[in-house]
Amino acid sequence: SEIGDVRLEDATPLPFRPGRTVSFMFPGIPELPIRTPVPIAPVDAMLDEVDRAITAGAVERLVMAYAAKRWHAGLLARIESTHAVGIRGHGARLDHPERVALALAPPSMITLARNARRATTEQPSSKTQHQLHELLGAPSAPAATPVIVADRVHAVLVVGDTIEGTLQESLAELDRLADALGAAYVRFSR
Repeated sequence: SEIGDVRLEDATPLPFRPGRTVSFMFPGIPELPIRTPVPIAPVDAMLDEVDRAITAGAVERLVMAYAAKRWHAGLLARIESTHAVGIRGHGARLDHPERVALALAPPSMITLARNARRATTEQPSSKTQHQLHELLGAPSAPAATPVIVADRVHAVLVVGDTIEGTLQESLAELDRLADALGAAYVRFSR
């Protein structure tokens, strides 16, 4: 209203002019190359989320969600006096992992991982190992690793066949997941 009766259609368009930036002000400075972000391995991204988790249960869910993308089946079992009791799991035969109770007396992958305090792929012949084998969907190369808390094996993480990748890669990731779980149990037990 201050400039009078003007319609926008009658206005003469202004020529396009690039915005003024500091780089245009100093023409002698070369342009910096565009940096491409360094790709983060999926396990590293998940471990960053674990560091931000606020409960041990949240850490268990994160770890098992990652395991579901990496292995066809997996079971996180807490070690009690005579049994390994399921906490969380995934797989076609692990609808209710909290109902799983495997005896520790006959040797199984769980017992071997607990006793050796390291990852194992050995499959001893026993009734308990057969039950575990069936729960994991009859894998050809299962693996188990202990979750150590305060110098005691608190739980064991057992997985079936990998979805992709080698057995060595699988074992390395399994160890990292167990370490993350152990650290989380310590962090949230205070």
